[in-house]
Amino acid sequence: MRLGTGVIGAMWIIDTVFSLRGREKYVCLNYSGRRERNVPREVFESIMRGEKIIELDISRNNIDRLPPYFEKLSFVKVLDASNNELKYISDSILGLASLEKLNLNNNNLLYLPKEITLLEHLEELSVRNNQLRMLPEEIHNMDSLVRLDLGNNELAALPFGIGALDNLRILNLEGNLFNTLPLILGYLENLEKIIFTKNKRLRKIPRKLIEILADSKSLVLLDLRGNNRLREESSGDNVGWKELKNILGNKVKLSQEEEN
Repeated sequence: MRLGTGVIGAMWIIDTVFSLRGREKYVCLNYSGRRERNVPREVFESIMRGEKIIELDISRNNIDRLPPYFEKLSFVKVLDASNNELKYISDSILGLASLEKLNLNNNNLLYLPKEITLLEHLEELSVRNNQLRMLPEEIHNMDSLVRLDLGNNELAALPFGIGALDNLRILNLEGNLFNTLPLILGYLENLEKIIFTKNKRLRKIPRKLIEILADSKSLVLLDLRGNNRLREESSGDNVGWKELKNILGNKVKLSQEEEN
C-alpha cells in the first residue's frame, strides 16, 4: 500500500530503535519548516508517552523561546533549532545532559547563557548569524568542544576561559568586529583551523601570537581572507601581512589582492 503525501507529512517519527533491554522507544523527530511560533506540541506528547528523543529538528520555524519541558530531553544528542526567532536560551537547556551537537544558527541571540557551558558532552556548537556581543566567562567548562562556529556576530573580544578548550579543533570567527587577532588563540594548542575572514575592523596581528602559531604542530589553516585593512608592513609588536606570509607560509590564507 502506498502512503499518500498527506500521511507522509503527518509522520513525525522518522526513525525508531528498540533497545534490547526493556524495549524502550528511542525516536528522532523532525518538525523542520512548519513555520510554527511554538515548539510543536508533538514533542511534548512524545515526552509524555515516555519516548526517548535522541535527535530533534525544529529548524525553519518561527519559534522565539524554548519551553520549560525541554529540561526533560535528557537523551537528546542532536538539536537543530536554527532559522528561528530565538532571542534567548532559557535555563531549560540544562536538561539536555546528553547533547553533543547544537545548531542555533540564524536566530536573534544577543548572548549565550552560562547554563549552556554546563553541557559537558557538547562537541559541536554553531551560533552563526546571530547578534552575539559576548561569550560567557564560564566557557572554560566546555572542554568537550571540538568545533565552535561563531561566524557573523558582533564579537570584538574573547573571554580568557576560551583558552582552556583543549579539544577544540575548528574555530570560526568570520564576520565579527575584532580589530586584532586575540592573543588567547595561542593557548589553544590543538587548534587545526582558525577562520577569521571578513573581520573588517581587523588591523593588528600580534607578533607573539604568530610566533606561537608558527610552532604549532596542529595548525593547518589560519584564514584571514577579506581583511583588507591589514597593514602590509610590520610595525612594533604587530606583524604585517607580508611578513605573516613569510612566517606561516601555506598555513595562512590572505585575500587575493594581498597575496599578489
